[in-house]
Amino acid sequence: MILENLNLEISSGEFGVLLGGNGSGKSTLLKIIAGFIKQDKGIIAIDSKDITAQPAYRRANRIFYLHQLRDLNLSPSLTILEVFMIALSQKNFVLAYLKNQSWRRKIKSILNQYSLGLENKLDQQIKSLSGGEHQLMALILAAERIKSSSERSVLLLDEHTAHLDSGMAKTVMEMTNDLVVKYKITTLMVTHSTEIAQNYGDQVYFLKNRSIHLIEKKDITSWLL
Repeated sequence: MILENLNLEISSGEFGVLLGGNGSGKSTLLKIIAGFIKQDKGIIAIDSKDITAQPAYRRANRIFYLHQLRDLNLSPSLTILEVFMIALSQKNFVLAYLKNQSWRRKIKSILNQYSLGLENKLDQQIKSLSGGEHQLMALILAAERIKSSSERSVLLLDEHTAHLDSGMAKTVMEMTNDLVVKYKITTLMVTHSTEIAQNYGDQVYFLKNRSIHLIEKKDITSWLL
């Protein structure tokens, strides 16, 4: 058994950071929350509503999961324009496609806010983007979906800066923090980086010996021993 007798409650709008050693079960916990893995017992709830019985595809309307492996986030063969149209139009994608030009203006306007140059790459395939651009776009998409949702949503970040160089990792983390704070997104982020844990997030949790502990940022180093 990887996890046992866990009790974790993330407050609305909280940015929680989850640390722990290799193999401690951090990513497993996120996959359980998202519905990718079924737990043996216990419940998962959002706003006191039990969603334990909901499959992953149902939870995906309220739980947004960013993987560390880029191809698990966005389909590499689609263009930036197509990914945005599918994500934001959801069930009405065919209708959205018929209104391509209006969607092009809308998506360009969204991306213009971030000054990343992605607004000039709408017709490029996702696989042509750098790892950092990919994760930034996935973040923007998640934020756009969350801010337009009528229900409270959760953002799960599974070491989403793990395969980026230090400069791009910092850029992605700054964008993450800005979006989480701006839209008050309830977030749980898994990381191995003590620097990230020190500099970002409201609360730091440590997963050790199958249990989760709320710790002070000043005590992070001692928990790693």
